[in-house]
Amino acid sequence: MLAALTIAIVTLTAVAQDGVLVLTNGTRIAGKVQKTKTGWKINTHSRQQTFATKEVERFVSKQELKKQLLHLGGLTGSDSPFRTAQRAIWAFENGLDADALDLYGQIVARRIKPASMAKLERLAAQYMLDHARYPTDRVQRARQLLLKINVRKKDAVARAKQAAIVQAMRMLLTAEQAEAARLKKQRATTKRGTKTVANVCRKFAAEAVHRIRRRMARKALLGFDQAGKRFVWRQAILWPQGPTRVDVVSEIRDASQHDDAAVYLTRWLNRGKATLKLRSARVLGDLGSSKALPALHAMRKSIRKSVAKRRRGAGAGATRGHVAFTEQRSVISDFNVEIAQGAAIADPVVTTVQSGVVLDVTIGGIQWDRYILMLDRAVTKSIHKIESAGNASDK
Repeated sequence: MLAALTIAIVTLTAVAQDGVLVLTNGTRIAGKVQKTKTGWKINTHSRQQTFATKEVERFVSKQELKKQLLHLGGLTGSDSPFRTAQRAIWAFENGLDADALDLYGQIVARRIKPASMAKLERLAAQYMLDHARYPTDRVQRARQLLLKINVRKKDAVARAKQAAIVQAMRMLLTAEQAEAARLKKQRATTKRGTKTVANVCRKFAAEAVHRIRRRMARKALLGFDQAGKRFVWRQAILWPQGPTRVDVVSEIRDASQHDDAAVYLTRWLNRGKATLKLRSARVLGDLGSSKALPALHAMRKSIRKSVAKRRRGAGAGATRGHVAFTEQRSVISDFNVEIAQGAAIADPVVTTVQSGVVLDVTIGGIQWDRYILMLDRAVTKSIHKIESAGNASDK
């Protein structure tokens, strides 16, 4: 009986269990834990670690961690943004990934930023990176993360994963930038045409079929360097009026970059194609930045001067011109008879005949073309929109 009980205990301890190893230095490592003869072995998402018995303070099973998380959720004020973020961080650190994602999704849905949001975002991003394939290929991992987005689900976990993927993409971009700086410092050359994480983000931001994937790639670029931000700002005028442009403008405003984007996009009011000028005028009004007002006022003044100049050139006393295409022929039209000493002499009468076309042109009036009307209306509407928003904020 005693031997059978001993065999059962040994078999139970040899089975790997989900939980957390608490080390003597206070570090907590979550994963599949297995007790060995010499200590403890734990398998995490990326590697396997072994610890001696003296290095481990205790092992906490996943069931016990669940009970602790439920207890934290039942405390007074646990629904506050700060407490919710703390519970999500605790769940990530103790391997309760599903519960952590659910809590993180609640924070994302409420659009709040508690004090510990940066740490929570970093943990969520690391979770997505740990569960992504291609651990050694940064570019393939970035592509797989963007393709991994579930575009159909809209629950808290799906929102959390989308936000975490954005942060994970920014971490990959930062790592790539640091590696590029290191290679430049070492004067090492990279192969021309090498694909980068930044190129993957730009490709998805501009060409992805589903709008959620485009949105995730744009958000990642907005939180990166100046080149990435300007790429997204240009997307606001490259797309025609519709849902995509609305999404881009909304993302720029959410990132608090509407002032910088407005200053950058005003340069397209005086250059580029007519379509880009018109879209720039409309987008500046949607951004609602007062820094765009000087350029918009100058544009409206230029349009009004051009229209007035055209009007003054029409009406009575306007410039007149003509062109003639004529042909002249000499013909004998008649004869004058002269009588002299018994003889009659015919004196021919020569006449010049003129034929052809004479075109006479003058400016009777000017018809405004459709582009000038649309541009004037867009500029005026944007000015009114920005000024009314500024007046409302002053009140």
